[in-house]
Amino acid sequence: MRKIGFLLSAGGSACFQGLNLAQLKKEEVAIIVDREGGAADGARNLGIDLHYANGMTRSELSQSVLDIARENEIDCLVMLFSRLVGKPLLGNMPVLNIHPSLLPSFPGLDGVAPAAEAQMPFQGATLHLADDGMDTGPVLAQAVSAIHGTSDIGARQSVAFALKSALVALAIDWWRERVDFSAPLNDLRRGLPVPLAYNSFVSHGFFDRGLEGRSADLLEKKFLALSR
Repeated sequence: MRKIGFLLSAGGSACFQGLNLAQLKKEEVAIIVDREGGAADGARNLGIDLHYANGMTRSELSQSVLDIARENEIDCLVMLFSRLVGKPLLGNMPVLNIHPSLLPSFPGLDGVAPAAEAQMPFQGATLHLADDGMDTGPVLAQAVSAIHGTSDIGARQSVAFALKSALVALAIDWWRERVDFSAPLNDLRRGLPVPLAYNSFVSHGFFDRGLEGRSADLLEKKFLALSR
């Protein structure tokens, strides 16, 4: 059975929320981590296949992840990950990355605090193709929400969590539709199923399941914009 893989650091909470939104069967997903932590615990608690990638260097880590993918029928990889990957992983399978800002603004390990420091009146998240750079690959989709209290880190983190969760669900939709991420960029962007993007954000129950309290309140005004 083909699977979608998620390469996670830290807690992985946005990934698990996105899996819930997309109603993905546990048999269809594999979680890859490079350390113990919340992401590994979450995978075990949900009964999802869990794998550990090894490697001190970028190339060693990338080879380990690629080996895991090949051994477990993973044909698309989505990253919410704090380390850079490269060859041989890149170029041998589709690799997507989710970053908590509207790229190209605020790349790097933390896209939330810099946006708060700049007092941006919104918070965003980006789904893009991974390349050799840090958050520099071609943008496929971006989610954004207006935010009140522009310097409130906690509020921004809640919004960023929800937006990243929506983009996880969107990536799963595209995987289900067997989107060819190796297609020329313009053809790929033209071929992305826009209705699925909207459904990931709204019809999947984005505001009904799992997002309660502050996150739901902060996302009352929202939209999902596909990059064209």
